[in-house]
Amino acid sequence: MRNTRIIITYILLFSLLLTIFFLIPKKIFHPPETEKMISSIQDSISFYRVSDCYEEQEDQNKRLFTVYVARFTANKSVWMQIFDYANKLPLTREGYTAVFFFDSRENTPEIDYFTEGFEPSSESRCVAGYWKYSNGTDIFRQYPFE
Repeated sequence: MRNTRIIITYILLFSLLLTIFFLIPKKIFHPPETEKMISSIQDSISFYRVSDCYEEQEDQNKRLFTVYVARFTANKSVWMQIFDYANKLPLTREGYTAVFFFDSRENTPEIDYFTEGFEPSSESRCVAGYWKYSNGTDIFRQYPFE
């Protein structure tokens, strides 16, 4: 009689576990698709500000940033992250702020004066440009020197 109770208890516990297992959605037990995991890892980029230059003039002030984007890949998610990063940088009140993003540290110019352009080798590696004006207008361009 005692053995029968133990066997019945085990059967009930086993049945309960099987029921719970099949009622819980498969998503919990299966990892996300490998493709999605690789995509999210690739989309995980880092920003390194290389230089920040500010120039005051009578009629307008200018601010220029150069930024290196580590692990850059051209896709919608990365473009959005670049735009968000640029939009969060300190802006100039009377004038404009320009931010240029480069795909390699070696080609990201270090500047200490305001310039309207870069060396041709750097320009060809510039993946994005962002301009924010004191009137609230902002412009974002992919590959601005092409």
